[in-house]
Amino acid sequence: MGCFKAVGYPEDVGEFYMLDQYEAYLWTAHGRFPTNTPGWWGGSHPFNILDWSIVHNGEISSYDTNRRYIE
Repeated sequence: MGCFKAVGYPEDVGEFYMLDQYEAYLWTAHGRFPTNTPGWWGGSHPFNILDWSIVHNGEISSYDTNRRYIE
């Protein structure tokens, strides 16, 4: 599994990594306009390890508020 991280517009990311040169049966992507933190490559999604990839929406800092709302 490959994991391509970047900060920028999707078309620029695809061009940077030359994604048109790859073949795949499944792609995971995440787009976000950061509102409370600066964008940086190390923290961009997806996160992956071995054969797993994950993206999420939300912040760890809002976990308790979200949990209380659902309860």
